[in-house]
This record gives sequence, structure tokens and C-alpha cells, in this order.
Amino acid sequence: HYPGESNHWDLASFRNHLKVAVNSLSSAAIEFDLVGVDASVANAIRRIVIAEVPTVAIETVYVWNNTSIIQDEVLAQRLGLIPLAIDPRKLEIKQDADEAPTDLNTVVFGLVARCERLRDVKKGETDPKKIWSGTEVLSSQLAFDPKGGQAELFGDRPPRPANPNILVAKM
Repeated sequence: HYPGESNHWDLASFRNHLKVAVNSLSSAAIEFDLVGVDASVANAIRRIVIAEVPTVAIETVYVWNNTSIIQDEVLAQRLGLIPLAIDPRKLEIKQDADEAPTDLNTVVFGLVARCERLRDVKKGETDPKKIWSGTEVLSSQLAFDPKGGQAELFGDRPPRPANPNILVAKM
């Protein structure tokens, strides 16, 4: 605080000085300018918006056969960070961590990836994309596996990664 500076808060003054300008708006993001407020107020609004946007994320990962160099735990964490395009209003929130999964509160994805050496590779070739197939595992390879009535529930908008080009792993 600076000497002589008034730090009192007044609603009328706040209303007169606050300006909000929406720069861009899409189904995935909003960009806006918040003018006339302290940075702490802007940060509080940002945190509230982030906390209040309902999201669905990969929580539990079962690994059947991982022969890659990436540890199962690292792979599970990377999968959990992939934003999913799912309408959360179509699912029930599990009230208890021990509650059994059902088709009303759980969505299942499968991921099968295989890296294989290509045939007829020229001797001395060093470009991995010319030597191997399937060197990158992308979020687009996550396949929704509907359970119970989920095929009808989600209809023509099945759960999927919000961005199909997220690199999950390099093999």
C-alpha cells in the first residue's frame, strides 16, 4: 500500500470502473479482458470459473500388456490429463469413492497401440517414421467402449478426447 492511497471498496465505484470485453468465444474457450479491477480480483474470478466448469477425466487406468519403455503409472497420469469431450450432465457423480461403477457414472475407453518395424527398410535409414509404424500414440486412439445404455445415451456424440492430436507416448 502506498501512503495516501485509499483501499476502501465501494460497489458503485466498482460498477463504474469495471469493463468486460469478450475478445473471442467458442465452444472450447473464451478470451476476455477484465479492466478496472485489481489483479487479485481477476485471479479470484479465474479460479472460480475453472472450479465451476464441470469436467470428466480419466481416473482409473487398467493396463493389460504394456511392453513400452513408459511405466504404467506415467502412462496412466498422461491419460488422466487428456481433456475429454463429454457432456457431464449425462453422467451421475459418484457420491462415494467406494461406490461401484455403473454405466450411469462411468465411461470406458480402450487403447490399443502397437509399434512394429516396417518391411523393406533401406539399409542405413535413420528416420524412425521410415523404419517403424505406430511410433506415436495419440489421444485419437482412445476408443469409447459403450456399456449398458450408453450408446443410446450419448447418441451421435459419443465421448471422445477434446483434441485428437495430443501425444500420449512415443514408442
